[in-house]
Amino acid sequence: MTDLEEIKSRLDIADIIRGYLHLEKAGANWKARCPFHNEKSPSFMVSSDKQIWHCFGCGEGGDVFGFLMKIDGLEFKEALKILAERAGVKLQRQPSGDYAKEKNKKEIFYEINEWATKFFEKQLWGGTPASKKIMEYLRGRGLKEETIKNFRLGYAPKEWRLLRKFLNSKGYKDGDVAEAGLIINSIRQPAEKIQNFDYHDRFRGRVMFPIADIQGRVAGFTGRVFDPLFTKEELEKQGKYVNSPETIVYNKSKILYGLDKAKLALRKKNVCILVEGNTDLIMSHQAGVENAVAVSGTALTEMQIGIIKRYTENLIIAFDNDEAGNLAAKRSIDLAMRGGLNVKVITIKGAKDPADILKEKDGALKWQTIIDSSQGVVDFYFGDVFLKYSADSAENKRKITQALLPVVRKVQNKVEQYHWLRVLAEHLNVREEFLIEALNSIKVKKTGSYGGTGEKNQAVETRDAAGENLIGLVIKYYESGHCDLNLPENLSFSDARFGEIYDCFLSIVKNGKKISDFYGELSDENGNLVKKMIFIVEKRWEDETLIKNDIDFLIKKIQFRKVKADLNCLALDIKKAEAEKNKKEIDLLKKEFQKLAEQLK
Repeated sequence: MTDLEEIKSRLDIADIIRGYLHLEKAGANWKARCPFHNEKSPSFMVSSDKQIWHCFGCGEGGDVFGFLMKIDGLEFKEALKILAERAGVKLQRQPSGDYAKEKNKKEIFYEINEWATKFFEKQLWGGTPASKKIMEYLRGRGLKEETIKNFRLGYAPKEWRLLRKFLNSKGYKDGDVAEAGLIINSIRQPAEKIQNFDYHDRFRGRVMFPIADIQGRVAGFTGRVFDPLFTKEELEKQGKYVNSPETIVYNKSKILYGLDKAKLALRKKNVCILVEGNTDLIMSHQAGVENAVAVSGTALTEMQIGIIKRYTENLIIAFDNDEAGNLAAKRSIDLAMRGGLNVKVITIKGAKDPADILKEKDGALKWQTIIDSSQGVVDFYFGDVFLKYSADSAENKRKITQALLPVVRKVQNKVEQYHWLRVLAEHLNVREEFLIEALNSIKVKKTGSYGGTGEKNQAVETRDAAGENLIGLVIKYYESGHCDLNLPENLSFSDARFGEIYDCFLSIVKNGKKISDFYGELSDENGNLVKKMIFIVEKRWEDETLIKNDIDFLIKKIQFRKVKADLNCLALDIKKAEAEKNKKEIDLLKKEFQKLAEQLK
């Protein structure tokens, strides 16, 4: 038994996928909303018996390795290692070549980041005058010691090369530490020319926030400058926050701060609270609102939205109540709605952020109350624009309508749309019909709908669906004990693998062998493909009395497809012969064309 076979035999694919999606029983299988495309009704199916998954909405599918690779963005051998550990299987073969080098590099970076985290933690709890000041600062922000330890906060001393020396002492080379983003080439020379004294620590005099990936491994850091350690002139030369650069383990567009701790709560509560800062996130978790994640100093991205959708379709955005936070919230709203999320918005009165609220007396109760009173997207836009412009002049009325009519235009429900038109008309003191006329003239880009979803859930048919269904039905028919099919040879499939599978099956049948022999003849790839085909047809063809007729229909469809393709080629050949004025060739090609065309009648 190979490593892959042993891993699959020990794991139930449904248990693995259940760690990412909410699965519901569907006969002998399981169903869920697909995490890889926007859909309202579940079309993502999982078969524990066949150990495969398939989405009937977008056409994606595969085995447990394929699922983990796609949903976590892993290489095959990374998924193999994770599942082997989960199954308790010791891998017989070790990776080699370029992959081994990259794998080792990733492991080195994770090790470096882990040691750096331990270093920063030790510095914070070391009892030095500087660390005591930082602990006092953190407690002043409302953080408890247990929370500080849970999120592994730390302190990067102001010294230039303290972390570098520590990591060197653990056996890590400057080149790897620099590539991991923890030390900097201060004179910007090529790596091979850099002397030891040219490197210094990236993070100095900062409160350190380790950023973990979904599996809890430290992938990068955010460092907030601790003002009391620097002079005014020194502070002016550096940013308030410094983040790790992009590395092979840290991709800012894919990581959400706190997701490793929030993922279970996201599924349980079926809503994600998106905050702007690391401290907002930590304070929220400390208060018991654990279904919160943070964008951590970067704008919300499409990849992050895709990650959120693995856990929930509902998003509440709680960004800082300032101009920058307001703009970020609006960008995030449109991006999230394009991604198919149901969005609400939190607005906090006064110049406060969630961490400020949570630090107050009864802050946890206040924060939960604010979350529960989150606004719909249209409410948020109306409130924001009405606050920004008074309706006391024609110029301001024009600005208000320009800002809000496109928002109303996106409202899908006509009753709700009319409600907001009335609100706007009353606020501007104008007649509704004027607004309706202006509304109808607006062309809105497809950036998501407000007040509902305008989803189109159509199957992707770019694959050879007819060939896929035919092979699945034929095998299912024979497995049911029927042997009365007249299967033609030399069927033409657009996927070469289908041709290999079909020819192999014909050979088994004609030689009187058993179906079990057929599976033994297939490669691992084709064997998994056959399982997927059968899984698909079992879902679509529950009435076995229809199978034989549908097999005949699909055979004819594939044959006709081949004839049409041949006719197209002949038509091009005829045009070429006519251009060359080759009468003999023209006559031969036209006869052949006519003969083929008869087959379509």
